[in-house]
Amino acid sequence: MLPSRQNTDDPVRQLQYTVWTLERCIDLMGPGVEGLDFLIDFSDRGKNPSLGTARKMLNILQDHYPERLGRALVINIPFIVNAFFNLIMPFVDPVTRVKVRFNPQVVTEGLFTSDMITKNWGGDVEFIYKHDEYWPALLGITNGLREQHMARWEKLGGRIGLSEWDVKGVFEDAVANGNEEATDISTPAEVGGEPEAEV
Repeated sequence: MLPSRQNTDDPVRQLQYTVWTLERCIDLMGPGVEGLDFLIDFSDRGKNPSLGTARKMLNILQDHYPERLGRALVINIPFIVNAFFNLIMPFVDPVTRVKVRFNPQVVTEGLFTSDMITKNWGGDVEFIYKHDEYWPALLGITNGLREQHMARWEKLGGRIGLSEWDVKGVFEDAVANGNEEATDISTPAEVGGEPEAEV
């Protein structure tokens, strides 16, 4: 995330967009992937969000996405934002607090490889955002995935508690791609009869 590149002044809209983006990241997760790493670069300090907006975003992450947050890595943190975090971190949920790191060396510390990360984070990737290409592609992919997941969920009975693996169609897709073994999710008892009794 590059907070300085936001193009709206309304803090509520900024938060709404951030949550929308989080939800799209969840749409893109494969089965079994549950955590997100946030990489936040506060360079270009002139347009960064207010402390109030930063606090609200932290509350949203802590209260609504506590298990989704893998790590929050922050670089180029301005003095005032650093002071703010120093004041509030003792009050942040301990589970969330240990996931937040300031000014990490993500490549040298082994958090990412250089081919996974942009140059401003010490990596090799030169990424140039092209809205006319990226935005339609993102919408197309995520809308398509959401439609597929919803259709599978409804086909499976549309109830809470369905397996993520089923809703995301892991085994269905594997069979379609010729991997018959992927559908064998038999329990040990189904494969070899009843398990032996413990003596």
